[in-house]
Amino acid sequence: MKKICSIIAAVFFSCAAVSADEVSDIAEARALIEDSMTLCGVERDSSEFTAAIEDFELFTATLNETVTSDDSLSDEELAERILTFVYDNVLRNYQLNQSFVDRAFSTGVYNCVSSSIIYAAFAKSAGLDVRAQVTKDHCFITLYTGTKKIDVETTNPYGFNPGVKKAVAKNANMTHYVTVPKRYYNGRKEISTKMLASLPARNLMSSLTDRSMDEEAEELALRRMDYLSECSEAEKEEVLNDYILCVRNHAVTLDRAGKPEQSLELLENLMDSYGVRRAISKDYDDFYYNAMARFYNNRDFEGGWAFIHRHDGGKYVSIEGFNKANDMMILGWNESFFDKILNSTEGKYAQMSQEERYLTAAKAAASAYKDNPSVRELKRYSDTFYRNYGVCVHNNFAELANAGKYEEARTVLEEGLKNYPDSANLKRDLKSLNR
Repeated sequence: MKKICSIIAAVFFSCAAVSADEVSDIAEARALIEDSMTLCGVERDSSEFTAAIEDFELFTATLNETVTSDDSLSDEELAERILTFVYDNVLRNYQLNQSFVDRAFSTGVYNCVSSSIIYAAFAKSAGLDVRAQVTKDHCFITLYTGTKKIDVETTNPYGFNPGVKKAVAKNANMTHYVTVPKRYYNGRKEISTKMLASLPARNLMSSLTDRSMDEEAEELALRRMDYLSECSEAEKEEVLNDYILCVRNHAVTLDRAGKPEQSLELLENLMDSYGVRRAISKDYDDFYYNAMARFYNNRDFEGGWAFIHRHDGGKYVSIEGFNKANDMMILGWNESFFDKILNSTEGKYAQMSQEERYLTAAKAAASAYKDNPSVRELKRYSDTFYRNYGVCVHNNFAELANAGKYEEARTVLEEGLKNYPDSANLKRDLKSLNR
């Protein structure tokens, strides 16, 4: 590269004057390179930024001298020659995740994003109408010339007009051919030059999120939104969705760290700014429920109720989400009450017989279920406590009957059936006593 630069320097200072259109083309090309770096946080006064711009300007000068100045070339021929030039001077090795332009210039390592930006910049500097295309997993360039549109697969030195067989080498006995296939081109979408410049930042956002650097990812996403604020509505919506995804991921991190208040506050602020969206609302309901589950598991029901009052308000948690969390807290609250009845060793509950405890718990569960019919667990508790109560009554009855105390046994059964009229066992006991 040093050898090429020294040659370029001599050429650069001897260039002829350029037209206003050429100046505009070069300015747009340079902006593409500069913006792709600054969006990713490369400072303009850094050595990386300066080196990349110097390389671009020197290579542009050489391109003008050796390729662009040939007026006999058609736009199609010029575009193909530029791809060859890029691989002769800049790009060397493909690496899936290397989206950054400054690194591509300094190391020659590239991927579809960085190679598309660099190729587009050189092509624009030559006055060609090139536009970026993206799919779900890929980025490439299309040349517009007259009525023709020709794709350029920038990740391959033979990628001009992919799918077309080309002769790449000749000797006395054989001509070698290569065909670059049109891979990953389904679902293609044309994007603006500014959107192309922002793609490295988008990939960086994803990398930051993967490393749990959520606040840095959000800051970058906001910077990208500001940069694309004058693009089409579709592109503005796309970058907004990317920002929203960053915030949602941050909320996931906070929720997993046991910080439900902060995760919900993050989503509340997001919805305050950009409205309620289905995905955000679902996340909110999930985190709301997770928070209530923590209170439930810690048996902190007072804290749970306070949390509900802070965050329901009917504003962001859905009715379904609220009811689900609320039902869990109702269940937990009653479970603690049942536990107190059944296991207390002091106070009035300690003075109760086991039979009385089961009956008190059964009635409390039945009453709670009547008030909260959606909490099906309360019905199960009620049935279980009544059955346990019935077992206690049966045991008392059997002990009295076996001792020949039949009237006392009858009184126990009648009282038991008064409290638990659905007990088949107690009915059977009474029937056997009457024989």
